[in-house]
Amino acid sequence: MKVVLDTNVVVDHICAKDVSCSAAVNAVRCHRHFLLVCNRLLKEYRGVLCKGDQQMYAVIDKLLLQMFPIELMQKYDDPRVRIEFGPLEDRFHMQLAIDAGANYHVTKDAAVLAEATKMQRFNVRETHPRRYVDDCTRPTSKR
Repeated sequence: MKVVLDTNVVVDHICAKDVSCSAAVNAVRCHRHFLLVCNRLLKEYRGVLCKGDQQMYAVIDKLLLQMFPIELMQKYDDPRVRIEFGPLEDRFHMQLAIDAGANYHVTKDAAVLAEATKMQRFNVRETHPRRYVDDCTRPTSKR
């Protein structure tokens, strides 16, 4: 399985704000799903977590590598946004999910989740962290 994690999921896991986000991050690792990233998404993770303090970037990079072993990360070029739906600020990671052939785009953002039908046309399941975890733990789930 291939997964794109929205910044809100990664941040809420690291800051221990939401157990469903932590469960989703742990599910990526435990089920050996591939985390799809690009430079722009990694920069967004860092920017939100470090609040602009570039000295903290190395710390966040190390933390991300602890969360997601390098063999589970698949890095892609920053996508050229072609979709015309979804919140403007979220389109690049929605496009990443499409371009990289993700099975899931995991987010807590209601405006992004509202685009599930449109994302399904590209075979990407737009889902909340809790739903992703449920799918991972279903006996018939492909792992």
